[in-house]
Amino acid sequence: MPFSSLQAFSSSTQHYQLAGRLSREANGAINCLTINDQGTFLTSGGKHNMKLWDLNRLTAVPLLVR
Repeated sequence: MPFSSLQAFSSSTQHYQLAGRLSREANGAINCLTINDQGTFLTSGGKHNMKLWDLNRLTAVPLLVR
């Protein structure tokens, strides 16, 4: 499954179905993913950066860099 595709399991059909697509803002390989307990945010981490994704809007959340 490409990172840009989100799939959800449907208990009624016992199959996964496409739930949405993220924008193509991920550069390079994705080394780790995590989703918060509410299923509203996803964090992806690569070699040089990380991204926070809003799964309701299917967009990257701007991060403050210090």
